[in-house]
Amino acid sequence: MRKEFGKLPSGKQVYSYTIKNSEGLSLSAINLGGIITSLQFHFRTGLVDTVIGYPSLEQYLPNSAYLGAIVGRYANRIRNGAFKLEDKLIQLSKNNSHNHLHGGLYGFDQQFWNIEIDTFENYPSLFLSYISEHGEEGYPGELHVNVIYQLMENALKVIFKAKTNSTTIVNLTQHSYFNLSEVKTTIVNNFLQINSSRFAPVDENQIPNQGLLNVEQTPFDFRNVVRIQDILSQNHPQLVIGEGIDHSWETNKLLQTPIAKLINEYEKRAMSVYTNQPALHVYTGNHLKNIGLPKHAAICFEAQHFPDAINQPSLGNPILNPTEKYYHETIFKFFDL
Repeated sequence: MRKEFGKLPSGKQVYSYTIKNSEGLSLSAINLGGIITSLQFHFRTGLVDTVIGYPSLEQYLPNSAYLGAIVGRYANRIRNGAFKLEDKLIQLSKNNSHNHLHGGLYGFDQQFWNIEIDTFENYPSLFLSYISEHGEEGYPGELHVNVIYQLMENALKVIFKAKTNSTTIVNLTQHSYFNLSEVKTTIVNNFLQINSSRFAPVDENQIPNQGLLNVEQTPFDFRNVVRIQDILSQNHPQLVIGEGIDHSWETNKLLQTPIAKLINEYEKRAMSVYTNQPALHVYTGNHLKNIGLPKHAAICFEAQHFPDAINQPSLGNPILNPTEKYYHETIFKFFDL
């Protein structure tokens, strides 16, 4: 189903697209930024919108928190907005102090995506596409991007595909904020599990500066289930920098094993996250107060490459060549406790 969602100040029409499956899962997204405005699931105790979203376009302008948006070309931060590629210095736009964040001044979250409703592997799906021109925000190469929002029985699968005509870097993610409660207060009394033994500490600019460290004996050890508030209340320097959790963990890149779980023990609801990406960036909505929402109102699970990986080879390789195809798959699965 497609319906009008509102008009931009320029007069351009924004549309909302909704798909549903027979198991009670429904998704709505708009063609501005590919933003997921609603993701409802029928838990045993009732229908719940699992993400933070708005009913009107005006509330998304500007979307400084990237609520529900597709983020790219490079999710997260690149130091000084610069990197070397094929012996050339590439300078990107700077929109986060001296650094480049989430694709720049006009990243994928602010672009218009073509959206079509169809099925994929017999599941209701939205097909989104966008062409990022050579030089957009400073990135080399024309990049053709396709994203699929696919509703499985009790899960949302997000598939990213991309190809380029010139060597570039690509790091795409979905930036939905999750809260499994019927009444959206905060997620601090929820429990979190991250199945990883290594994370990336950051400097004062929230950019990795020590490679990957073992989580043991740090507040970043979520291998066992931990109440989120028990971590946020600690005065650890890494938590002070971002006013909460805003860090990346190493994944096993196995879609068969969850990398993370969010558990709402009180309302007996939970979700798991699976991905084939090398890193999972977890953000506890530390600055949502800046857009009128409670601090820690929701949590993001951003599957991606590590921040600034193009400048730090030990963190992986985000380079995409014309002979290659970028493929990213992340699954958000919902279930009752």
